[in-house]
Amino acid sequence: MEQQLVSVEVSKGVGVILVDNPPVNALSDEVAIRLLEALRNLEDNPQVMAVVLSASGSTFVAGADVSKFQRMIAEGSCGQGAGYYELTNAIESFAKPIVCALFGTTLGGGLELALACHYRLAHSKTLLGLPEVKLGLIPGAGGTQRLPRLVGILNAAEICALGEPVSAEKAVEWGLIDELVNLPALESSDNWQSFIQSAIALALKASNEPIRRTGELSIPSKEAAAVDQGISALRNRCQEKFKGAAASHLAIEAIEKSMDLSLEDGLVIENEIFVRALSSPEARTLLELFFAERAAKKVPVVSSGTQPLPFNQIVFDHLSEKDVKILEPMLRQKISIELLSPTESGEQAKRDQKNDLPGSIFFLDDFSQETLQIVKNLEPSLMVCTSNEFRIDQMDEDIIDLRLMMGLKMTRLATVGDRSTFAELAITDQTIPQGIATMVQLLKKMRLPFVVEKPCPEYVSDRIRAYRHNPSDLKIEAWKLLNDGVVSRLSDIDVVQVYGFGLPRHHANVALSLENFRN
Repeated sequence: MEQQLVSVEVSKGVGVILVDNPPVNALSDEVAIRLLEALRNLEDNPQVMAVVLSASGSTFVAGADVSKFQRMIAEGSCGQGAGYYELTNAIESFAKPIVCALFGTTLGGGLELALACHYRLAHSKTLLGLPEVKLGLIPGAGGTQRLPRLVGILNAAEICALGEPVSAEKAVEWGLIDELVNLPALESSDNWQSFIQSAIALALKASNEPIRRTGELSIPSKEAAAVDQGISALRNRCQEKFKGAAASHLAIEAIEKSMDLSLEDGLVIENEIFVRALSSPEARTLLELFFAERAAKKVPVVSSGTQPLPFNQIVFDHLSEKDVKILEPMLRQKISIELLSPTESGEQAKRDQKNDLPGSIFFLDDFSQETLQIVKNLEPSLMVCTSNEFRIDQMDEDIIDLRLMMGLKMTRLATVGDRSTFAELAITDQTIPQGIATMVQLLKKMRLPFVVEKPCPEYVSDRIRAYRHNPSDLKIEAWKLLNDGVVSRLSDIDVVQVYGFGLPRHHANVALSLENFRN
């Protein structure tokens, strides 16, 4: 059955268009085609006085379909640009007022759709942003030209060049959002209907007023000296944050052009700069890393239908310095943790532990007789070894069920910002898929970047440490890791380099260089 992608209904004289492209309602070419069809039909409908554009599911459009840009690079068709100007221009020039109802994470192409609308209403918890610079790109559907007309040059430059989302409250303050809706989570059907009704009410109100088109607005004025000083400071921040990557500076260049150009001419310049960015080695590397990070969470031996094992809590027999790196993200996510008291001993205590701690994941960093006795009495669902090496040859198979044993190495770097802890999950050929699925689920809940590997016994980060600054030797070691089955894909090594060693993202190209060599 063909996916609908876009639905339309008319309520109180307002056409309500909902994007329905799960899981995050990505803007694809097909979605754009369906939206254009819906707009044409509503424009021709005399019973429709205004339009609301929103989405089904848990979020408004959370960005464009990034795989499109990767395909364009592979096909050598970067000169086509992002290809969404027809849609955003059709929204802006629409003969009836369009209100965009935003919720969840409104990012990239999603925010560019909203900018083209005549009014914007948002749920109070909405996050809005243009993160294209993190992929080596700039907004390519009018974002660099419409955003300054709503929030001013400096605010627009900060949003585009840093790529970080802003809150709905900040967006209202800056003039990006016209109306804020304070409701509990929209998962409730009643709350969702109330949210949409608020958008319909705003659309009906707008139908009695002249249409306010973003591209016709004047950019909020600021003294030229203040703008120059602010842009200079922003360039310095971008240089430090992105370690010399060019995309943020290209985004600033496009935004600066908006001060002197009409929307039409500004879109031409934006497209030229977007094509320049998309054609760069930087964009290719960052797009590859984007997909590498997602691929790293997929383990070939774990099918999509594999169910994680049930567990009630995490248990540590004691805390070492290494365990602190594990504890911190667990505590942030309010995961239940049990620390066994070092004074607990004797058979009664062991029996109490066994009764009180069913279905646990037990973290251990040694295989002393005392630790093994605790394992034997607890009968945990899974065991996780946190020692620096993952040596299954040192494990007592009479006590340790190797099918339930995994390893975990945590690395913490201040150089990668908030996501400063990186995990390497060690498995073996004997590890059961349900166990792997359980730990993958836990690491995702902890919001950690990670890779899954088969150390023998060294972890990947330790294997490549000595070769990181010698490209030729690193390539040789990368091939060894792949051929030995330590990693599932070459791109996993790029993920390790970025998060395990703080390598600038746009330099993480081991997988690309090796693929080029192979081809």
